[in-house]
Amino acid sequence: MPDLSKHLVRARQSIDRRQYDYVLEQMEECLDLDPSNLEVHKLLLEAARKKAKEGGKSSMFGSLGLPSMSSDPHKQLIAQAKRLGKNAEPKVIAEIAAAAQAMSVKVKPMIDIAIYYYEEFIATGLFSEKVLWQLAQ
Repeated sequence: MPDLSKHLVRARQSIDRRQYDYVLEQMEECLDLDPSNLEVHKLLLEAARKKAKEGGKSSMFGSLGLPSMSSDPHKQLIAQAKRLGKNAEPKVIAEIAAAAQAMSVKVKPMIDIAIYYYEEFIATGLFSEKVLWQLAQ
């Protein structure tokens, strides 16, 4: 596991400075190196939510995203993380949780990541029987 502590500290400082695009870019690179680091996922979601809240820009095609054509779960997780950076809707949060759950077959700590995203989806107040079922499993 690589040491990402410098990147995480720099990302926290950038969130305080409202440099959300920089944080999203750095956290996507960190996901390439260590996808099972929970702190990376927390910062990614926090930056995506704050960017969406403060940006207020919503394009017509913002929620549309091309699905990842790769069958590799790691590449699907990265693709969903990029979608999350562009659009922090609960549907995207549920999709990144599903990608983390699919990756948990290879990497055991990824199930904690999936649980984190499923709980964040439930914290939005929306109801989804699929999300509740996956969280219960």
